[in-house]
Amino acid sequence: MGQRPTVFIAHDLDRDNLQLLRQESLTAVLQHDLRQDMRAACHQLMCHHKLLPASAVVPSSQIQVVTPENIPLHLVTRWDDG
Repeated sequence: MGQRPTVFIAHDLDRDNLQLLRQESLTAVLQHDLRQDMRAACHQLMCHHKLLPASAVVPSSQIQVVTPENIPLHLVTRWDDG
């Protein structure tokens, strides 16, 4: 249709997406703790099959919306290329 999107959103804040955020090629990145989410999914399955009590099920991780203005400092120092 000849239209260009005005917003670009990515998933998972890695080195490449950090660079794209800094260049403002991305509007935002959705970041979460994949390890915690996998643990939560496994706990849900185990609970469903009565292998874990419901009280043992861990919650899913919080989703963080990262923009060029709020890039977490620990990631900047981890992947800082300049």
